[in-house]
Amino acid sequence: MPINIAILDDHPMIIQGITFLLNNNTAIKLVEGFTHAQQLFKYLQEYPTNFDVVLIDIILQETTGDIVVKEIRNNYPYMKTIAFTNQEQTYYINAMINNGANGYLLKTCKESTLIEAINKVYKGGFFYDSNINIHQNKATSNVRSVAE
Repeated sequence: MPINIAILDDHPMIIQGITFLLNNNTAIKLVEGFTHAQQLFKYLQEYPTNFDVVLIDIILQETTGDIVVKEIRNNYPYMKTIAFTNQEQTYYINAMINNGANGYLLKTCKESTLIEAINKVYKGGFFYDSNINIHQNKATSNVRSVAE
């Protein structure tokens, strides 16, 4: 049985790219892509158990990813979330993790890293992208303490 995922990103090309990357992957299935948070929440009201993991961009048109993660955590606590972003700043990392994200992944990652992150989070672990500049980012110590 595959890991069912969704993606929330206001850039349709990102959703199409992830769809293409995962097209032949039998272990992970992209069930749905959303460009607006309200679309995601409307879908979840009707199908609350369709997703195991949700990839969430941080900068969205009508809201922010940390608010979406918090809402998912409060209403669908069994669902895992991964921040999927270009943002490496401490503020964004802390906001996502403090609101319950199970992982933090940069959009510049390789396909193998995306798959690793989804698998690790699905199994109950925490994933932090090793390509985030640790030396310039003071959030690293906070991330490790949250993840442990």
